[in-house]
Amino acid sequence: MKNIFILAAIILSYNIAASQEEPFNKAVKEKIISYVANGNSKSTHFLKPLILKLQNLLNTSKTVKIENGQTFIAGDSAYQNLVVTKEMIVTIPANSVKTVELYAMCIEHHDSAPTDNVIYKEGKMAGPSLKGLTIIIEKKRYFDQIAQEAVWCIVNDNPIEDIAGFNNEEVLELQKYVCSVTGKKIPPPPAPDDYLHNYNYTNFKRTIGGYFEFDFGKKSNVKVAMFNNRGIIIRELYNQTNITPGFHKIKFEFDGSAFEYGNYIIKMIIDGNVYYEKDIELKEP
Repeated sequence: MKNIFILAAIILSYNIAASQEEPFNKAVKEKIISYVANGNSKSTHFLKPLILKLQNLLNTSKTVKIENGQTFIAGDSAYQNLVVTKEMIVTIPANSVKTVELYAMCIEHHDSAPTDNVIYKEGKMAGPSLKGLTIIIEKKRYFDQIAQEAVWCIVNDNPIEDIAGFNNEEVLELQKYVCSVTGKKIPPPPAPDDYLHNYNYTNFKRTIGGYFEFDFGKKSNVKVAMFNNRGIIIRELYNQTNITPGFHKIKFEFDGSAFEYGNYIIKMIIDGNVYYEKDIELKEP
């Protein structure tokens, strides 16, 4: 009986060791895996902007952990660098390749959003302030414009007022966190006529809008957002959770007088994936 127990303990110990997760950077450095990382044109810069193709270089299955807070640096400096906002654990069979989409957000406000042809390399882990924010984002599932604005407030010193959107609870929570790590003061609520920060404002000076038609097969969370010609989000226009199954006409509109003339893209995002896009050109009236 004693020998059986010892054998069982050895097997258990082996299974635990075999299933250990290798940190991504360590696995790359030690040539356990290789990878190719590209931008994801089918997503947005605050959802799943990075596609990671992982190759296991060993003859045994390996499990790799891509940590929340891991940064990826664009090979072309015209494009955004990214920080992972949701930990991912990937098991790759021996001598095999697995492709995953990573949740991440932009850490360079003024650069263009990732596209398929942009190559990325792993960077350093985020500092404590940014890592604290990405942990909140993962825990609360704040994969949206509000959280992206909060990231920009930390890494690009954007105004705290820019942390704005339809979810007032999320806005206040992230404003408080960013202020706690930057030493800035929480701003007062936006003025009634502050269209850029007050998402309840509807007294548009120049109303521009349209709609998307979609037949939902299940309850869905739907956003419609406006992006500039570099793929950077400008404003969320519609946000509704748990839309019932069936046919819906999703209406969106915005105040054209608040934005510069030029080309914009309106995207319909369902459960985190971009389904439809409309090009809109703002011209002088």
